[in-house]
Amino acid sequence: MSTTKKSFKDEVKESRSFALALIIIAGYIVFFGVVMYQNPTNYEGWQTLNATYGVVVATVVGYYFGQKPAQQALQSAQESKTMLKKETEKNVGEIEEGIEMYREILKFLEGKDGKT
Repeated sequence: MSTTKKSFKDEVKESRSFALALIIIAGYIVFFGVVMYQNPTNYEGWQTLNATYGVVVATVVGYYFGQKPAQQALQSAQESKTMLKKETEKNVGEIEEGIEMYREILKFLEGKDGKT
């Protein structure tokens, strides 16, 4: 698989996604730390925090880590399609050459039969 150079726009988009994911996850850790520090035995606070903010964090993590494999799979599929198209064109050319060769052999053999 070939490596392609990313455009500046793609780099900025990727950096923004990473920064947003980092901010949300860091915020979750800070809020969780505050809840634990204020009252370490208050399990209701932990449950409330996890029920509300944990879903957002899980969504961000899923999006961020799910996005890269999907992009890589798409790129791989596009490269495979291009390679398959080139191979098909090459094979069709070889088949056409073979057909032409068989036609010439057939003409040659038909010419011999006519002379004999």
